[in-house]
Formats: sequence, C-alpha cells, structure tokens
Amino acid sequence: MKVKVYHANHPTFGMGKVQPKFPKEFTHVADVNVEIDYEKRVTLIIDRAYHLTNSIDTHWSNNEDGTALTENTRSSSVGDVVCIAGRYFRIEFIGHEEIVVPD
Repeated sequence: MKVKVYHANHPTFGMGKVQPKFPKEFTHVADVNVEIDYEKRVTLIIDRAYHLTNSIDTHWSNNEDGTALTENTRSSSVGDVVCIAGRYFRIEFIGHEEIVVPD
C-alpha cells in the first residue's frame, strides 16, 4: 500500500498555538510502501510510514521502501501528516489524529 507523507513547511512540532493548515502549508515529501493490511492496522501503517521517513543510521531517503519527492528534507515529526487510502492523519506526540481536509 502506498502511503503519502506530507511535512509542514514551517513546522511547530506541536508546540505552537496555531498549527500549520493542511494542505496549504504542507509539502508532499514522500511516498512509502507499507505492506500491512489497511482494514485492521491503520495505526501500524502510520507507525511504519513514520519510521521509514526518519533518519536513523542514514538519511531516510535511502530507504528501499520509499521514494523521496523533494531534496534535503527533514525527518517526519509531530504535526506532519500521512495519507492512507484517502484518509489523512496528523502525527501527534502520542499516536495520531484523523483530520478532515477541506475541499
């Protein structure tokens, strides 16, 4: 399953009073492949996408399970958004929150 990853252009990492507006203030930075059954495992898919877009031993753009769409991008963090099958989720300090994307 392809998961789209969006980073805030001016991230607050969950600390600001006003969070960046999605999608206007975000950039689609990656598509990652997650081989987990969608119907039962949304949280695991989000966790895997987060892991695949974090630099641990090397820059995350070197991961075989993903495609970086921009250069020199940072790791995913609190406040960033992932899209799974048309549903959008904001990464929180603990877990995630589904968000409604305006038309």
